[in-house]
Amino acid sequence: MAAGPLGCYLYENGIGKTNIHIQQGKFMNKPSTSLIKVRIDTESGKIMNLFAGGNAYISNEILVEI
Repeated sequence: MAAGPLGCYLYENGIGKTNIHIQQGKFMNKPSTSLIKVRIDTESGKIMNLFAGGNAYISNEILVEI
């Protein structure tokens, strides 16, 4: 998931917030929107820890046999 690195980039180079919500999948041919919540823990302005997660739904399932 790219939400964690994106959150760190935005914190360090953009908005400077430690709680960021990222929506993805809205403009896909078959929309599969999900909301990823990024929480960045900092100490003296330095990133010390990160949590990225959220909710999504299953839009399709396939069976793969090996």
